[in-house]
Amino acid sequence: MTTDAHPTPASAPAPAAARTGPWKPRALAVAAAGLSTALIWIIANAGGAALAVMPSNGGDPLTITWPRSIALGALGAALGWGLLVLLERRTPRALRIWTIVALSVLAASFLPLVFLDASGGTKATLALMHTAVAAIAIPLFHRGTRD
Repeated sequence: MTTDAHPTPASAPAPAAARTGPWKPRALAVAAAGLSTALIWIIANAGGAALAVMPSNGGDPLTITWPRSIALGALGAALGWGLLVLLERRTPRALRIWTIVALSVLAASFLPLVFLDASGGTKATLALMHTAVAAIAIPLFHRGTRD
């Protein structure tokens, strides 16, 4: 029979490797959101979508590049993460409230696409990018969070 020379009390904190907070899946969501928009950009660009938006003031078109798509996809997810952290500090129903806000923001993000001066391919690409960011961020932000 072997005994442990250094028993650990039941209340001792778990080793760092065993502690997993919600930040890991959330950080993964931010990175994956950016990468997903880049993948959509690559496919749309290969398919011949113009990926340019004409501003309403008649200026030069705004071209949607792959670095811009990565940055904005990751930024959207990071802003969602920030809101969730803020809500977690303020209310016990943070995840439920955040999910409603996230789905509302997703729905609202489609409205400008109706009025956007862009090709159908560009509008479809943007809608798919918005959907991809939400489809990645919402489930991954839920991991490790209790509500």
